[in-house]
Amino acid sequence: MLKAVIFDLGGVIVNIDYDHTVRTFQEYGFDQFHDHFSFHAQMDLFDRYEMGLIPDDAFRDGIREKFNHTVSDEEFDHAWNMMIKDLPPHRIEVLKKAKTRYPTFLLSNTNAIHIRFFNRYVQETFGLQDLSDLFTKMYYSYEIHLRKPDVGIYEYVLRDQNLKPDEVIFIDDNPNNVRGARDAGIPTVHLTGELDISRLFDRTTGDFTGWEWVE
Repeated sequence: MLKAVIFDLGGVIVNIDYDHTVRTFQEYGFDQFHDHFSFHAQMDLFDRYEMGLIPDDAFRDGIREKFNHTVSDEEFDHAWNMMIKDLPPHRIEVLKKAKTRYPTFLLSNTNAIHIRFFNRYVQETFGLQDLSDLFTKMYYSYEIHLRKPDVGIYEYVLRDQNLKPDEVIFIDDNPNNVRGARDAGIPTVHLTGELDISRLFDRTTGDFTGWEWVE
């Protein structure tokens, strides 16, 4: 019996363009930025920041030092946030409806700069207080000091919510994160191609209907 749904954020809820951040940093003079950051891989400094092991200033300074190039904090944050695109309104409606049917959780590899930016975005665009309006609880990698695809982060959510692995569905667009959830025993939906969360839930009842995509 399905008791809860766990959503990824980037690529599942909000549209993401990693290349836009790469291009903006390179326009600012951070040469070969694409060699160190992409959808598929990133250098250790990014991982440590996503796990909340270093603060914002240390992250910015570490990138500046790595590339031997200086920009203001405002320019840095602008470039870093360029990967965050839009949140289609129909997904908000899906999340609101799903939340009436199940406890819904957000499990995201993210960081303080991105979350501040995105919370402002949903406030200004949709009049939401923040992402907490759409989920029962959020689990951010930088707050819990764990990061997908490590099995421990999925087990952390299950323990915190007193759930068994086979009682939840995990939805993510990254194949590594999907494999990590499966290693934790959690059924998954790998969101690829044209598959959108709107195809996974009944728009009237909020029931999960996407069983054909579950692995």
